[in-house]
Amino acid sequence: MKETGLFDLIQNRLVNNLYDYVLGVESGLNSNARKNRGGHLMEDVVERFIQRAGFEKNKTYFKEMYLQQIEEKWKLDMSFISNQNQATKRFDFVIKTNRCIYGIETNFYASKGSKLNETARSYKMIAEEAQNVVGFEFGLLME
Repeated sequence: MKETGLFDLIQNRLVNNLYDYVLGVESGLNSNARKNRGGHLMEDVVERFIQRAGFEKNKTYFKEMYLQQIEEKWKLDMSFISNQNQATKRFDFVIKTNRCIYGIETNFYASKGSKLNETARSYKMIAEEAQNVVGFEFGLLME
């Protein structure tokens, strides 16, 4: 901490809020970098649960899979979700079971706001569209 100058910042009161500074608010990190970092951490947590449940990567579960890949691999008609193949959608995880194929999205939000509301609306629409795809279900894990 001494070599990085953090002690100096605290001692000389150069930062107003150490918590914000550590998160990068005052150090100039952009919000996308923080968002992506939190999102990837959430994906890592979810992936560990998937593995503990006995699923095997690239055999019974797949990471970051596009609708087109799902269509090709399992011959499902994903056009309801892709707006007749006009939109590109990627799920964070796709899990294949004997019963069905699950598309899973993960997100992590540290605060409330318009981004969270817009994402929730988007996922609601995907959930409704997914009901039209036989053999497929959509799931969302948010923290």
